[in-house]
Amino acid sequence: MSPTHPGVRSSLFTLVAATLCLASPIRAQSLEEFPSSLGGSFDPLARTARAVGMGRLTLVLPDHNNRITMWDFAGNPTGILDADSVSSVEFRPGGWSTSSARDVNDAAGPFERQDFAGNRQRFGFEGWRRSGGTTVFGVEGELSQLQTDRPFDQTEERRTLFSRPSGSILLNGKLPFFATEAMRYALRATMAAEDLDDEFRLIRRNAAGEYVNQTGTVVGPPNRFDPDENHVRSTGGGGALSFRLGPWLTLAAGADYRVEKLRSRNEGDRYLSEYEEDRPYTLGQFSAVGAIQGLEYGADARTWSASSNAIYVFTGSAGIGAIPITGRGDMYGREEEGHLFRGRLRWAGGPLEIGASMHSGFSKVELTPPPVTDMTSMNAYLRTLFYDPRADSIGLRDSVVHEQSERRVTEFAGGLSWRFPGQAAIGVEAHAWTDELEQLASGEGPNGKGMDVRAGIEYPCTPVFTGRAGYIYRTEDEDDLTEDNEWKSQGVTVGMGFHPQLARWRFESGYVFEWGQADFGSPARPRFTRQQLATQLKWAF
Repeated sequence: MSPTHPGVRSSLFTLVAATLCLASPIRAQSLEEFPSSLGGSFDPLARTARAVGMGRLTLVLPDHNNRITMWDFAGNPTGILDADSVSSVEFRPGGWSTSSARDVNDAAGPFERQDFAGNRQRFGFEGWRRSGGTTVFGVEGELSQLQTDRPFDQTEERRTLFSRPSGSILLNGKLPFFATEAMRYALRATMAAEDLDDEFRLIRRNAAGEYVNQTGTVVGPPNRFDPDENHVRSTGGGGALSFRLGPWLTLAAGADYRVEKLRSRNEGDRYLSEYEEDRPYTLGQFSAVGAIQGLEYGADARTWSASSNAIYVFTGSAGIGAIPITGRGDMYGREEEGHLFRGRLRWAGGPLEIGASMHSGFSKVELTPPPVTDMTSMNAYLRTLFYDPRADSIGLRDSVVHEQSERRVTEFAGGLSWRFPGQAAIGVEAHAWTDELEQLASGEGPNGKGMDVRAGIEYPCTPVFTGRAGYIYRTEDEDDLTEDNEWKSQGVTVGMGFHPQLARWRFESGYVFEWGQADFGSPARPRFTRQQLATQLKWAF
């Protein structure tokens, strides 16, 4: 994940992801952070614990959840029926944790200062009931919790607590009465609830150093206008159709409409500030997959747009018996648009496999303040409040200004693998990406770029037990336009698969441990560690 537009949220999930990425030295690919309203996951590792334990290989050595199909690759619901032949239930619990620190000297001597900590718990699930090879219905979704801790100033830390249950109900089947064997239809209803709370705590210090993930004393928020409680409720639905021209090509198109209701507030003993925004998204998806003579290929394109307005409400006490300080009106207008393209190839010839992928994304967000003639707007209210003697102790937020942000991300990857007799296999991949941001107010940057090399091995130890291991080397420049923000890291992975013969269930797991440090010769030795655990249990019936 990489930084999103500062101050502009496509959803609370994107806001949390941006906070995490700005603080974390080494990040994953950027595409995962595009609006959660697009639905699904663009990261194949989210559905395959096997690949996590095998060096995070995603282009070669595919499994039942990482193939170039309409459902596994494109996330298009018209491919659920053909993705399997039996009913099944799948659970994917997992999580990760990370921490970064640097050395500091002050009057008390040298000590360690922790500048970021985070942990996430994630429980993915999907269940499908197939009926007679003509229809399938079921659910898929995820329960996710995230906590991040980072310094706010020299004495306080900002702790962000985030939760997001989400799910979809889907129906997919053969189109009746017309081209039944070639056409598929799909309908879905989606829902999500996102909650984000900020806590401000005093940073704890002991003999070893300063740490932000401890139980420091809770203090009040620094600004009465900035929300510290955020809630988003998202509902929507849509449909899609696909047509199979032959084994060499299947085409699909779909559309969804989704509304995100954002509600934010900051409430104290003598004041309350609230913000409301209903953000409707119109989304389109176009997908194509096929195979010919050992070559598999897929392409998926998505587009989205949203237009909305935000309003504010503020009330505060001016003292006993005094008239309260109140305001209500427009805060800003918001326009968003974007598109995302992903392509993937895989060729298999005997024991050799070659894979490649290309991803690109673009998003644009524009904020427009209310006109200066609107005397109920937040900007007008802030100007009035500045000269109001009753508000002499209120810290004011910045005015809303016209802002436009454009973000472009690209990723190219390639890899190859070799299978030995007995089904043992090795593979290697290289991934390179860029992430460029341009804003009207601050200009170009940051422009991030990075690359990694991954290697993995899989060995069937027994007929029912498979062991896996891998290695990852990564370098990243958080901003190519400036100096002293380059990082390098290494990681080792281990995993196992347990597939009892004649059993209807299977279990997979993967574990990753990463460590990294700054690559710009800082005497403070910035460094970090990260761990990830992924498990997967599938039961067919």
